Amino acid sequence: MMNKRSLLIGAIAGFAAVGSSTVINVASAQAMDIKSYNITEFMPHDGSNGHAFWMKDLKNSGLASDRHFVFKDGPGTFTVNETDGTARFTGTIVNVKAADEIWDFDIEMAEMGTNPTSLKKAGLAPKIAGNSSAENAYAAWDFYDFVPGNISMTGRGVYEGSSLSLRQKMTSLGIQVGEGANDKNTDLGMSSWFYANGTVKYDKDRSGTVEASEVHAVTNSYGDINVKMETKAVPEPMSLLGLGAAALGMVSLKRKQQQKVAG
Repeated sequence: MMNKRSLLIGAIAGFAAVGSSTVINVASAQAMDIKSYNITEFMPHDGSNGHAFWMKDLKNSGLASDRHFVFKDGPGTFTVNETDGTARFTGTIVNVKAADEIWDFDIEMAEMGTNPTSLKKAGLAPKIAGNSSAENAYAAWDFYDFVPGNISMTGRGVYEGSSLSLRQKMTSLGIQVGEGANDKNTDLGMSSWFYANGTVKYDKDRSGTVEASEVHAVTNSYGDINVKMETKAVPEPMSLLGLGAAALGMVSLKRKQQQKVAG
């Protein structure tokens, strides 16, 4: 008996066979093990110092109203391709004290390994900072590294025209992902120290014009990421079957149109 997945793939295959320019390759997508997570900032119970990104040097050099940035207009997204060990972290963050201090980011990562014995031999260690609850979870964490050339932070608002690229701050610390890995509690999360390099244009007086004195070259400006992760809901099998039915409907419509033209 044909299962729902087979029905869906068959429907899509039929849709592609009639020559439509739109082809949905469900089989290829299902061949990869892809997981997606909503990402929110770490927020202490008392509400103090909540952040997704902490960028110390921006504050110290007068380029921000605060060191802490949280997500703007909804959570970020962390997508893992467990077939090839890659991941992508995207979203928009805003300064906790200034609604016009905004950064869009797109961070690609590659898995460094999951075997804690091998990781320790390579000189890697978890970022725990005294979080004893994380000690026991360490063996189950995944560790990633930034992919050079595929990391960007782009400024908006008073940061319009700014661009930064990130890299690992310490080679002994990967981007850690797992339960307790946000370095703050036992929740599923992610944490990493980073260096930022690039150009920051900061319209400090909000005049709409960036003066020469407001353009800064940034070299090894450092910060960190501390976030919580929640698994995104995936479509139910019947929803996927409905997609297949819709595809078949489009096939039928296309055939009727072709018959009219031929007639």
